[in-house]
Amino acid sequence: MRELICLVGLSGSGKSTVGKYLERKGYYYCSPGSYLKHISKEIENRFDYKYKYNDLIMSVEKVYEKGFNQFVSKVLQQIKNEKVVLDSLININNLEDIFDLYDKVFILAVSAPLNNRIERVS
Repeated sequence: MRELICLVGLSGSGKSTVGKYLERKGYYYCSPGSYLKHISKEIENRFDYKYKYNDLIMSVEKVYEKGFNQFVSKVLQQIKNEKVVLDSLININNLEDIFDLYDKVFILAVSAPLNNRIERVS
């Protein structure tokens, strides 16, 4: 039985921490948000352009507008593990493509106090 846990929460709330914990418990950990950060680092390195936080947020928003769920769905189709945890699911609209891949789907909201979140993302 295929199982998916989607982690949702604000920046710095602890989604990656929860995802890595579940990875140690046998889940395949998939982090599209980390992938986007990796792309921004590649741009910085190749073009000697330093991303400002607002630039990164705007870029991510454009990716979401252009069909981020379809991107995530394609990635999840490639994962053969029965148990998957998906980090950084922000857009919960049009998730049928993702949910249809799994027998059980859980959405887990992760939260942390504002002071902790600010400290983590600074």
